[in-house]
Amino acid sequence: MGNTRSTAGRDCEWKGPFSDEEYACLENKFKEAIVEAPSEAAAAANLQTWLELPLPAASEDLSAPCRQLGAAFYRLCVETNEDREAGKSGKLQMVNFAQGVAQCVRASSQSICRSLFKLFTAHAPTNAMTEQELSQLMFACLVMAEGAEVEDVGQMVHVAKALARAAMPPSAESTKTSSDDFVRWIGAQFPLLYTIFMSWMVRKSFKSLTKPSFEAPQLSHKSGILSRYCITLFTFSCGLLV
Repeated sequence: MGNTRSTAGRDCEWKGPFSDEEYACLENKFKEAIVEAPSEAAAAANLQTWLELPLPAASEDLSAPCRQLGAAFYRLCVETNEDREAGKSGKLQMVNFAQGVAQCVRASSQSICRSLFKLFTAHAPTNAMTEQELSQLMFACLVMAEGAEVEDVGQMVHVAKALARAAMPPSAESTKTSSDDFVRWIGAQFPLLYTIFMSWMVRKSFKSLTKPSFEAPQLSHKSGILSRYCITLFTFSCGLLV
């Protein structure tokens, strides 16, 4: 483990918080998705395949941003490129890809929450979200937690909208929430959300090399009263009318 051993080799190697095995996984993914792609659009499409979620067909209004996660993650990685601001080549390097992953899996909880927020505001002109956009983010995180085909789409949509409503600023005049508001809300009310996102990214990045911090709750038998999504709400300390 460790950071690059020389400044000259910065663009070739940046292990940062990753072990040798983890970094090798990232190098393989970078080669497949970025190096071998003929264009930036092709690279984003490859990343989309990598970050694909098992989206239910009946949820297009909430799932649309999930189909742009590859492009959003590409931009998140590009933002780590210091040369881009210096007017030099903006081409994505391995160091940028590794740092982009690190921002999602090996950073502070606040930084990981900001990365999650950025992935869902990549196309927005301002770094803020409406309640509908927050619902889309919450829906994606619930699908990440599920890790498989969604059984009850209607209930998942209901929970996503309830969480988004609770995450909005309390002022009746506020129609959007900022990244800072979002980070504060998660820290105070729903820290499990950041763990869900981080664990999903860990599984995508390293597969069986690391043990995820979160596994979706499993019911011993089907219940008409209790569901996995209700359990999600019960982990959340705000009062919600469900």
